[in-house]
Amino acid sequence: MSLQDAMRILEQEADRRATAEAELARAQAEEDARRQQAAQTLAKARMVEDARQALTDLLTAVTTTYAALLADDEAAFATGLESIYGGTADVRKAARVGQPKVTGTTTAWGSNRNTPRPLRPHVLEHLTKHPDLAFTANEIAKVLNRSSGAVANALDTLARNGEAELVSERPSRFRVAKPQDA
Repeated sequence: MSLQDAMRILEQEADRRATAEAELARAQAEEDARRQQAAQTLAKARMVEDARQALTDLLTAVTTTYAALLADDEAAFATGLESIYGGTADVRKAARVGQPKVTGTTTAWGSNRNTPRPLRPHVLEHLTKHPDLAFTANEIAKVLNRSSGAVANALDTLARNGEAELVSERPSRFRVAKPQDA
């Protein structure tokens, strides 16, 4: 087998892998969309059922309280008013649960968060722009406005894949891997 044949095979394999990765990404996106749709449908059904239950309980409390008012039963009337007050809170709670939630951009506490995006290509691009310099994860994180832990993980993966090299251990400094002479 000649070097040209080997290079052609490697190129074909790279194309096949890229196509397979794209197909897997598309299938994953479709599955994620299907699951999100199912979760939304289930949440809506739960909200409707909770609202029906809360409204039925409220209607029962109102009719019982109204009957106590007509019967001039002050104790039952006072108890009924408390039930009505609690029932309206249950209805409000059931209605709040059904409000759509924005996903992917805020945390549970409402703070903004970056939407997920690939990090390794950006880290490798930064290293490639400065081939003679070595960087810590923190230095790259500041430039990319990303978490230093995520950048450290990306650098470790790039080093394992041979795309970056560890220059020093303390602090861990990385640079783009030098091409091997053939």
